[in-house]
Amino acid sequence: MEINYDRLILGRPIDLGGKAKLIIPTINDLLENGQDDLMAYSRIFTTTVREQFSGVPEKVDEVEEKYPTFWEIAHDQDMSASVGEAMFGEGIDILQMIVAGFAYWTGTEINEYQVMTNGKIVHEKNDFVIDKQEFIDMSNLVTMVTGITPNEDLIAPKGISSKPNQQKIWKQLYSGRVRELKKTKSQNLADKILILEALSRSFIPFDEVGKMNYYQFTNLLRSTEIMRANEQNFAIYTSYKFDTKDMKLTGLSDGIQTTRLNN
Repeated sequence: MEINYDRLILGRPIDLGGKAKLIIPTINDLLENGQDDLMAYSRIFTTTVREQFSGVPEKVDEVEEKYPTFWEIAHDQDMSASVGEAMFGEGIDILQMIVAGFAYWTGTEINEYQVMTNGKIVHEKNDFVIDKQEFIDMSNLVTMVTGITPNEDLIAPKGISSKPNQQKIWKQLYSGRVRELKKTKSQNLADKILILEALSRSFIPFDEVGKMNYYQFTNLLRSTEIMRANEQNFAIYTSYKFDTKDMKLTGLSDGIQTTRLNN
């Protein structure tokens, strides 16, 4: 998929199929409506099947082989229901969440979508037909826009389903890592806004931050943090107190770039 990153960083929507466009929520949107929808409708696109089933290593390889993506799970009624309930709560299936996810990210209504007998999902007003490739494209876009990446420490090694001893070790590791993760205090949106304000070289009015979409905000925050780290490294590099003969400084242009699709 070709993306015009110049338009994207300026807040322009991304063209999808037909008349559909990817619409990224603003910080004001998230403050008004909360982040639960953003997280839920990101999760359906950014979680992999292997990641979801890594807690059951005796089955993870078989499940991933049969269902490479959530698109295949969505079209198996029993799996769609059981996995959807495990991920999102009682009475919610994966197919519902995929439709709701497309509605969220395109600013459309859930009831405007139709699931066809051939498995495709259609939004007639936008002349938008969603198939497996469209689902994969949306997954890549949402991953890029949100910056959400899998936690590799929570993904079971390939081939583990045929190795009972390795499964026992993995289950202990997995449980411990999940417990530690639950203890970790995550930054909320207000914390991130405050960090951006504190680290920026010039004050950005809070109402201007609110107008940014999530992609703009996360890119600016990341770039600001990179710049601050670079300044700290430079201070160490030029200090007589430290031996810096083996230390190398990298140019800011190598680190400050927009988040992009992995091609």
